[in-house]
Amino acid sequence: MNVEQQIATVLGSNVTVAGIVVDRIYPMLMPQDIAMPAISYQRIASSPVNDLEGQQNHEWVRVQVDCWALKYSEAKTLAAAVRTAMRTTPVFGLLLMELDDYDSEGKLYRVIQDFNIWN
Repeated sequence: MNVEQQIATVLGSNVTVAGIVVDRIYPMLMPQDIAMPAISYQRIASSPVNDLEGQQNHEWVRVQVDCWALKYSEAKTLAAAVRTAMRTTPVFGLLLMELDDYDSEGKLYRVIQDFNIWN
């Protein structure tokens, strides 16, 4: 199972996250005109692990998880649930950065979270 599948599984099976977004967890882009709140996620970068024998079968994967909502407080609540869920197996995401954003065109609040994941 690749990292993206692991993220979808971890977030979708977390009771708190699923209680907020149901099944609205999307890779890369969200469909238009969906109910809110929702989550989108994507791989930002991968860094293979190398040693003196060459490239190993492990890598650090940086992923971005975006928590979308109609209200700022809902986006923040969802982001807190995602932070907790991403600390569980098999992901163990280390939060690197969190940023609040507003999409004026879609009138949506977003919390952007970057995680490092050992894979």
